[in-house]
Parts: sequence; C-alpha cells; structure tokens
Amino acid sequence: MKLFSAVLAGLMLVGTLAISNAKATVIYEQGPSGTKNTNAATSDGKAFNSNFERTAFDDFRLSSASTVTSLTWMGKVFPSTTFEIGFYAHSGSRPASTPLFQITLDPVITQDSDFSFVYHYEADLGAGLFLEADTRYWLSITDVSDDLRVWGWLADQGGSSLSRNNNGVFSNSNLNLFFSLNSNPVAVPEPATLSLFGLGLIGLSAAGLRRRNSMASRMSARDHFRCI
Repeated sequence: MKLFSAVLAGLMLVGTLAISNAKATVIYEQGPSGTKNTNAATSDGKAFNSNFERTAFDDFRLSSASTVTSLTWMGKVFPSTTFEIGFYAHSGSRPASTPLFQITLDPVITQDSDFSFVYHYEADLGAGLFLEADTRYWLSITDVSDDLRVWGWLADQGGSSLSRNNNGVFSNSNLNLFFSLNSNPVAVPEPATLSLFGLGLIGLSAAGLRRRNSMASRMSARDHFRCI
C-alpha cells in the first residue's frame, strides 16, 4: 500500500511538472519601434472632468485562430490600478456596439527600467476568448480607477486607432497603441516526462501483481492447514 501511494504521488508530480512547463505564447504584438518616450491616447472612464473621459480602441488581426488568455500593454505618466478590457467585432468602420468579451480587473504593474513615467501592465483573462484568423477585431483598454486622474495608453504615430468620447462619438486618433495578446498552449509532456509516466504505470502494475500473489499465497497456506 505504501509503494502504491508513493508511485501515485510520483505520477501526480509528473503531471504537475508537465502543466507548469507550458508557457504563454505571444500571438499578436504592437510595440514601440524605438523609444518608449512617445505619445499616449487618453483612455479613461473616471477622469476629474467628464470632457476627458474617453475610450481608446485599436484594431488587429491574428495570423491563426487562437484563444487569447492574457495580454500586456503600456501606459504613461502614472500607474492606474483598475481597468476595463473589451474585445469587439468589426462593424462598418468601427467596433461593434456590444463587446464579444469584457472584463474589469486589477493588472500586475511594473515600472519601466528606462523611463520612470512609463508603466507595463499584465493581466490574465481566465478562460479567455477564441478569435478567428484573418478577421478584424478591436481591443479597448480603459482606466476605471477612482483616482480621477487622466490615464494615457502609450502609443506612437502611424496607426488606425479610434477614440470614443462619453457621448459615444468616435474620432480618428491615428495612433499605434502598444499591446500584446497571449495564448496559453495545451501542456504536451516531453519525452522524459512520458518515460517517467510509463515507469510509474509499470510500478503500479508490479505493485498490484505482488499484492495479488501475496494474497494468493496466504489463501493457499490457509487451505493447506485446513486440510491437515
């Protein structure tokens, strides 16, 4: 029984290692081509003045169908703690009115090593959202913190981003907003992991066989003494 438990624990450890070795893969990325000391698009839902309340959107296409499970982005001036993330289908010349996926969360925040006013954000989307290949989608990231400060989504010139004010009116901002989309792959055990798993199964089989043989021997001895 002790051997069985030990082997079973080993198999569980092998499975855990196989899952933990799976790393997120970047499936789409828009980043700075040079310096990070660039422009920023206002994207704030709770600014000190309602005239500054806007939501920034940028479009993207995936080269292959994938499930987006996490994302990163960059902001400027000060760190914000709570954001609303939205993914939208394309409709006409802008995002559709209803998001395909929307979540409010507190991301992991890291200050940039080169510029003290630049911050990196990372957020997990749970099960995420499946998106088709070569299909135009829109991403929005809006600061909804209760700090009343105006947050900016770091960007540079030459993009096709849009800005929507608090009255729902869109305008072209022509910025390239910085973000990356990631997907967690299915954990596939490596050859060494499969070997360990196979050895574990052999161990379980051997332990079961020894246990059955031991029981059979005891029963045979018991029957022998009864005959005497």
